[in-house]
Amino acid sequence: MKSIIAELNKQRNQDSVNEYNIKQAIKVFEITSFVNQIEILIDPLHPSGYDYFIVKGHLTTDYYIINFERHYVKFIKTYFQQKAKEWLQLSVPEYVNQALKWLEDEEKWGKKYYP
Repeated sequence: MKSIIAELNKQRNQDSVNEYNIKQAIKVFEITSFVNQIEILIDPLHPSGYDYFIVKGHLTTDYYIINFERHYVKFIKTYFQQKAKEWLQLSVPEYVNQALKWLEDEEKWGKKYYP
């Protein structure tokens, strides 16, 4: 979890990251959200290199929410509280532009990485 957040933080700071690895790491939390039994197959034709199907059971978001989303939201809250303090040094138009840029970036990353 900490390494995923560290990579996302690097991306927010305009550092180079491996986006595929971030997406796959987050995908683990989604896959482990299955209750009961699943079967994971290696599939070289699938973009991720594997595929899965439910043998018996159903999908729940509990694992994803408890083990990833809650921690991530807490991190994001702290991160942007710190950024907002830094942005107080900016003029009002600069502050608004900076906030809008970050909102656009977060939306872009959300669509890219999260289920």
